[in-house]
Amino acid sequence: AGWRARGVTLLIAPAISAGASIVDVRAFLIILSTAALGLTLSVWIALIGVAASLAAFLFSFSWIALLNASQVMPNFWAALLGLAAAGFTVRGVEGGRPRHIVFASAALAATALIRPTEATVVFVVLGPYVLLGRKISRTVLLALASGLALGWLPWMIEMSVRFGGPLQALREAASGPLA
Repeated sequence: AGWRARGVTLLIAPAISAGASIVDVRAFLIILSTAALGLTLSVWIALIGVAASLAAFLFSFSWIALLNASQVMPNFWAALLGLAAAGFTVRGVEGGRPRHIVFASAALAATALIRPTEATVVFVVLGPYVLLGRKISRTVLLALASGLALGWLPWMIEMSVRFGGPLQALREAASGPLA
């Protein structure tokens, strides 16, 4: 289905290539999502302290974490990767190390690979924050734009190969069974 994404397929590829059953894939995703939630919110500890731990605890009981984290669906992963991109961006702009911006760009690229439109929204939200930031905003914005473009690239290639270009892909999607 169109609302599922290629990035999630790549995420479960190691389990599938090992011959995992559906139950095994769900267990793999539960373990992976738990680790990803902890790592994502650990980015925010330097910024908001103990509130990051509280956020991780509360988010772990949300419907998106309980339902989507163990299924091959992109919502949970787009949310975590977008949150990681935002956290690394804030840390980079607020006097962090250059590696924070590299990590932000990589997280935004991964978000776009999972859900390109959501990654674009994250970029649009982070852009003004970066431009109002204290230091080298153009470089940071260029790094984020590069990550976004890199994540969009597989989608653009697929739309060009399968549908004759992005506009044709959108036309066909608009004329689908739900239109």
